[in-house]
Amino acid sequence: MGILFVYLIVYVFVFGLIGAFIATNKGVSITTGVLLSALLGPIGLVVVALLNPVPAQDAALGSQIRPQRFDGGEACLENDRYRLWLVETYGVTRNDVLNVYAVNGEPFTTLDLALAHVDGFERLKLREQEAAAEAHEVLRQARAAALAQDERNSNTTTRIILIVLGVLVAAGVLALLFQSFAAL
Repeated sequence: MGILFVYLIVYVFVFGLIGAFIATNKGVSITTGVLLSALLGPIGLVVVALLNPVPAQDAALGSQIRPQRFDGGEACLENDRYRLWLVETYGVTRNDVLNVYAVNGEPFTTLDLALAHVDGFERLKLREQEAAAEAHEVLRQARAAALAQDERNSNTTTRIILIVLGVLVAAGVLALLFQSFAAL
């Protein structure tokens, strides 16, 4: 019975260490690596190896929010390339029957009025996209700070778990030594 206890403790300790090593290299919480691999053994090691780190998920999310901008010079109504871009992007059309310019069914007497209208939309859209990108960056930084704090807490918890497991292994080995000396 005593030898089985020692084998169990060594098993948990070894797989816990290997799980911590894998978790550290993958960017996953060390506590997660230790607990999964210590409790599940080889299956836990596979699970830890397949986990995705949280920062990789944040990076993928960050690439989804990017302001779309006119990249043909200065975005002002005096720039002909910008004016053409606005016409194509917002579908400004000329109605020859009524002799007006139309944007989404709304008539404008001159092209300049129609372009000023869609330029206002474009500037509003860019401000909204920039605000969303800034909000996302603040959220990403908050998540990174929380993750760093979790990792610090995780490292402390992992050290405590490993110390306890080390003490249990040492106690088991000492118990076996005493049993073997007592048998002599």
